Amino acid sequence: MIRAIEALLEKAADIHALPDVYARLMRKLNEPEAPDGDLATIVSLDPVISSRLLRLANGAYYGFPARINTVSQAISIIGRKALSNLVLGMAVIGSTDRLEIPVRETRRHWQHSLLCALTTRRLGRALGYRGDGESLFVAGLLHDIGRLVIWHGAPEAASALWGQVREETARAVNLVLEVERLGIDHTRMGEALLKQWALPDLLVEGARWHHDHERATLCREELRILYLANLMSHSASNVGDVESLVAEEPLFAVLGLDVATVRQVMDDSAAEFAELLDLFLWN
Repeated sequence: MIRAIEALLEKAADIHALPDVYARLMRKLNEPEAPDGDLATIVSLDPVISSRLLRLANGAYYGFPARINTVSQAISIIGRKALSNLVLGMAVIGSTDRLEIPVRETRRHWQHSLLCALTTRRLGRALGYRGDGESLFVAGLLHDIGRLVIWHGAPEAASALWGQVREETARAVNLVLEVERLGIDHTRMGEALLKQWALPDLLVEGARWHHDHERATLCREELRILYLANLMSHSASNVGDVESLVAEEPLFAVLGLDVATVRQVMDDSAAEFAELLDLFLWN
């Protein structure tokens, strides 16, 4: 399995490092007194990221009454922690554009990932999560990143396994079958890539344990949220099928959730998804 990981990472050499704009932003954010203008200058080096950031700041989620016209204003509204997470997510999306993957599969991947990201963030809010909601968003956005590396490095095998799988049944694909046919499953592949990028523990564990939250060791609360949000976002693709989550009722009890809250989170996430899909993922 290690050899399979190494071989696939080698084939994806174009994404061995995140875009420079993210690294520069993180260095500047480590300077406590750095003004928003300096951060805005760095973000503006990438016109796609800066454009998406402005559109997000003007969206319904942040609900600011006045028009946000500059990246500096957007940073003051969004906040520095959220800025780093959002830029990270956008940088990853931009990086994976260099992978050779069928357009249909890329779009399907990011559609699910964005809905999962929105659901994870909203579910965290509904549960009173006290950590950073944008970190939950990025964990949802990147949880399946290993699938893209596999698609790029082993397209024929990936197509045979995933190409005909409908979105509403994708969650039933067995990780053992992935190992048998591909030499690696997407959770281990994602973990390896995010470790290579030296990303936070939540994102690494999110990639590795989003199908098996009980095995997470560092971010157990967050992984429970991500695990359930992932199932909810798959169910939402099947016309808001809350009933398909009946097997998760013990987890509902642990989290203090009821069906009405789950349905509301799914409905709100779906509405936000419709607003953000094109402006967040495509120019």
